[in-house]
Amino acid sequence: MRPLLRLFLKALGILVLSGIIGFLLMTAVYLLPVNGMKNHVALATDLLLSGDEPYIIKGYPAFRLDMFTDSEIMGEAIYDGSESIITKAMLIPYKDYPDVNETSQKLLAALRGEDTPQLHTKARYWHGYLTVVKPLLLITSYQNIRILNLIIEAVLAWMLSLLLFRKIGWGASASWLITWLFINPVSASFCMEYAIMYYISTIATILLLSGFVSNKNLPYYFLLIGIVTAFFDFLTYPLLGLILPLTVWLLLEIHHSQAWPKNCLIYSFFWLLGYAGMWAEKWILSTILTDQNVIADAISTIRFRSSRTAYDQRISYWEVIEKNLNVLGNIPLVLFSAFVIVGFVIIFIRYYKKQIRKNELLTFLLLTVSPFIWYFVLQNHSAIHYWFTYRTLSAFIIPFFNCVLLPLNEHRKDG
Repeated sequence: MRPLLRLFLKALGILVLSGIIGFLLMTAVYLLPVNGMKNHVALATDLLLSGDEPYIIKGYPAFRLDMFTDSEIMGEAIYDGSESIITKAMLIPYKDYPDVNETSQKLLAALRGEDTPQLHTKARYWHGYLTVVKPLLLITSYQNIRILNLIIEAVLAWMLSLLLFRKIGWGASASWLITWLFINPVSASFCMEYAIMYYISTIATILLLSGFVSNKNLPYYFLLIGIVTAFFDFLTYPLLGLILPLTVWLLLEIHHSQAWPKNCLIYSFFWLLGYAGMWAEKWILSTILTDQNVIADAISTIRFRSSRTAYDQRISYWEVIEKNLNVLGNIPLVLFSAFVIVGFVIIFIRYYKKQIRKNELLTFLLLTVSPFIWYFVLQNHSAIHYWFTYRTLSAFIIPFFNCVLLPLNEHRKDG
């Protein structure tokens, strides 16, 4: 009991320290001048004129870009109000124009310097992405950030695929490539909002495969992944930040699968502690340091986002699942469903023939249900923002296909 208590207390210390570091980072980035950022954002005027919901390929929601949120992010980055640095760092305000419908148009109005008495904030989020976006916009344009995303994401995909092949085998590498395609690397690189969890998930897994994390420090590692996710992410598909490295860890420990279920629960608990704890620290800090009750706003939002209504209408859990699956489009959805059905048949044939251990099957199946639990808890959010929350299903794909393709790893025991 004492080692577990010591582990938990150390985790709480890391969590508190992370909140302090997050506060300092957000405060520091608001010291940067914004004129250069405004000039670079203005170069994206043509893109902003395309509206809040442009499509790379029309008719396929998976190729829908979220210019609504990216416009919010840029609006936050260029805001230069008279509030104190701490107030801006905690509330993250940007100019709102109630008579303008689209957020991209509101950003253009802010760039033109139009007056507005109204500000909009989402103080319950850390908005940690601004620690990267503001410096980038200081030196380059939004279009160049897209190109940079495209290059970095491709390099990370290649690095992770290569490491998985070398350390584990073909099955793990192929499972990642299927997941990568499902995330949709094109739209993920063209939207700053979509790119965040891609970076966190892949970098965390690459570090794990590269041997930077010892087994005894894994609880703290997953704690830090949760903390970083809460700091940077805008509630897109955060679950991948847990499930991708956790699945890879299972494959690295394939010869010790007896301990899989227990350790999975422990690491998941620490990830959740870091994720929820970092969120809570933001609410507390913002409430203490500003004149807004951010704690009350956060609690109200949690109730709304976990409600069983969307657009003032009652929704069922199965409607939420359907909306997220339909993002794929008819033909990809049929192919995906067929692969899943065949995959389940293969898994249970192998289990019947005792080619897969009970602990292994149980653990993989537990991981595959995680996105469906997520959808159940956040039904409102998952129904309204289905065009990007569908990526939460990648947390099903990575453990599922690794379970199906597990025999392809067996020739690599030197990992």
